[in-house]
Amino acid sequence: MKPRFRYLGIILLGSVLLLLASLGNPNTVRAQTSGIIVLDSLFDDWIGQPCISDPVGDQTYGANTDLTNFCFATNPNEDVAYFMAERRSGTNRLRLLLVMDTNRDGYLTDVDRIVRIDYLPQSNGSDVSAIVYDGDGNGLWLVTYGDTGESIQEGGRKVEWGLPFYTLGIQAGQTVDMYLSSVQTFVFFDAISDSTDIVTWTPADALGPVLLGVLVLAGVLWFTYIRKRARTEP
Repeated sequence: MKPRFRYLGIILLGSVLLLLASLGNPNTVRAQTSGIIVLDSLFDDWIGQPCISDPVGDQTYGANTDLTNFCFATNPNEDVAYFMAERRSGTNRLRLLLVMDTNRDGYLTDVDRIVRIDYLPQSNGSDVSAIVYDGDGNGLWLVTYGDTGESIQEGGRKVEWGLPFYTLGIQAGQTVDMYLSSVQTFVFFDAISDSTDIVTWTPADALGPVLLGVLVLAGVLWFTYIRKRARTEP
């Protein structure tokens, strides 16, 4: 095999292995760019987006802090990370903590971003805001969304929010680890009640599923050709 073909074969094999590794990790989620997320307190646009479920009844405090769903998505050509949380029941205030390890060096040694989301359902709407902190607890950004959650009449279970990549200290295609927690306010200084599993996510995947699929297909065709040529050569 000529050197240039050998190197191409190595690159294609690496692409195949990368895809297989990502598919083999159930908590690894690649970016979804097929739907458009709009922060409007209407949640049909979250259908088909990547989500992780959380067991019912595993909270420490009231059912109003029992998380059942945590979703995340990006829109095409937009450097914004969107999130949606759902709880089991309750129409009172909900405080959430989105904890992110953006360089994936471990939560025990370094937390890079903590986002506090406050969701207050109201009779005919909701009031939602977020504060972004760095790993040392220093406030970096305050974002007010207004009505981006279900009202009391709608059940008060779902809330959505979005943050530009720069507020989270990430870039498109960067892989991050994260989880979401609910907080029981005014109990032992805002005690954690429920937390989802840690999920690995790549917002706005740099390769994208189409390009990655092309690389994988090219790799399969290339190695098929090499094997056939090896059989016919004397």
